Amino acid sequence: MEPSCKPCANEFVCCTRRRALGGRPVVPVGAKSGQAPEGNSGCAVSATSSPDAQTGSTREHARAERLAREAISIAERTDSLNWQADAYCDLTEVLIAADRTNEAAEALDQALDRYQRKKNLAMVIQVRPKLEALRQKLPT
Repeated sequence: MEPSCKPCANEFVCCTRRRALGGRPVVPVGAKSGQAPEGNSGCAVSATSSPDAQTGSTREHARAERLAREAISIAERTDSLNWQADAYCDLTEVLIAADRTNEAAEALDQALDRYQRKKNLAMVIQVRPKLEALRQKLPT
């Protein structure tokens, strides 16, 4: 764990994402910028905490996507289905920001699959409606 990280249940992923984001602080999903993860509250970090995911530049979207896919690659080397699913959720956010709804739905489907296999019902309940909403936006 990096010295600047606070202990949490996902310390490996959080520190890895912090490095992937060039040392910028990571922000828990639903938290305001500048808030650090607390205890074991679960610091599921959104890639949208990166300025790269929030801007409209194609180059910056490409960089954010590369970092999100790198996080997936790192998470898939572990046996943690939750970390893997969290990384796919991050990729989903990047793809939505890039207006790539079809790919975002595919990434979120991968996240849902992993949460279901882990039997993480709290995340299944959160992800399933988001996936359905994305699928409704897809052209038929």
